[in-house]
Amino acid sequence: MNEDIEDDGGEIQTFLHQHHAGCVLSRLHDLREREELCDVTLVVDGSAIQAHRAVLAASSQYFNAMFTAKMSERNQATVEIKGIDFVSAETLINFAYTSQLTITDSRVQNLFLAADLLQFKWVKDSCIHFIMQQIDITNCLGVRALAERHSCKAMYEAATRFVTENFLKVSQTEDFHNLSINEVLELVRRDDVNVSDEIEIFKACMGWIEYNTLKRKQHLAEFLKAIRLPFIPVKNLQKHVSGHDLVKHDVYSLDIVKEALTFHFEHAGMKMRDSYAETVYILGGETSFMKEVKTVERFNPESTQWEGVKSMTEARASFTVATLEGKLYVIGGYRRGRKLNSMEC
Repeated sequence: MNEDIEDDGGEIQTFLHQHHAGCVLSRLHDLREREELCDVTLVVDGSAIQAHRAVLAASSQYFNAMFTAKMSERNQATVEIKGIDFVSAETLINFAYTSQLTITDSRVQNLFLAADLLQFKWVKDSCIHFIMQQIDITNCLGVRALAERHSCKAMYEAATRFVTENFLKVSQTEDFHNLSINEVLELVRRDDVNVSDEIEIFKACMGWIEYNTLKRKQHLAEFLKAIRLPFIPVKNLQKHVSGHDLVKHDVYSLDIVKEALTFHFEHAGMKMRDSYAETVYILGGETSFMKEVKTVERFNPESTQWEGVKSMTEARASFTVATLEGKLYVIGGYRRGRKLNSMEC
C-alpha cells in the first residue's frame, strides 16, 4: 500500500493485490478449459488447440508478431503451426496459462525445438538447463550438434567440455564414428583434448577410418598432419604408426611419419596438449658461471603462480630429469665443472 496526499490535502492510498495476476491467469485457464471466449484455434499435426490470442501474444514473441503485425494469420480463426509436434505445442500452451512446466528425458529435445521455434524463451532456457544436466557419453556429441544448430553457446560449451574431457570413451561411440571428417579433425586439433599420450589420438582417428575403411582411408594423411606426432615416442611411432597396415600402404602417409621420425626432436616447439602436464617444474641450473643451485620451483596453472617446493639435496646443472609413477628423478649433471654420477628422487 502506498500513501500520498492530494493537491487539496486529501489522502490517497494505492493497494496492490499480489495474487491478482495469478488469479487472472487461472481464470483464463478455466475459460480455455471450457472453450469459452477462445478466439483462435491452433492446428498442429492435424489436432486442434483452443486458445486466446492475447494470452499467446503475451507469452511468446512469435505469437505476438503473428497477432499484432500485419500478417495473414492476424485475423484468421484457425492457424496451422508446422515444424513441431502436437504434445510439445500443447505443453507450451499449457505453460502460457499455468506457468508450470514438466520436462522429461524422452520429450526434452522436441520441447526445446518447439520452444525455440515459437520463441518461448523461459521454456527454451529451462530445456537447455535440463539437457546440460543430462550430458553423458552416449549423448554428448548429439547435444553438441543440437546446440550448434540452434546457436546455444552455453549448451555447446558444456557439451564440448564433456567431449574433450572424456575423449577416449567418446571416440569409441557410434556417434563419434558417424561424425564427418571435418568434425573429427576439429576435435583432434583442440589443445584441451584430455589424453595421456598422443598415440591415443592416433588410435581414435584410426577407429573412425576403420568404421568404413573403403570410403575413409583417403583421409589418413589429413589425420596424420593433425596428430602431434613429435609427442609420440620414437619407438611407438615406429611400432604403432608407421607399422600400421593402412600407413604402410599409403605412400603420402608414410612420408609424413618418416619426416616425423627424422626430425623428431626438431619439432619440440609444437604446442603441448593441456592434459599432458598438470604442472611445470624448474630444477637447479646455474645463476652465473659455475654457480649451480639446488632449488626447485613448480608452476601451478590454476593460480598461475610459481611456488617453491623441496630442493634437491645437491646443487647441479646440465642434468637429466625423468618421471616415473608421479616422482621426479634427477640424474647426473655438473657442479663447479665436476661431472656428477649421483641420482636423487
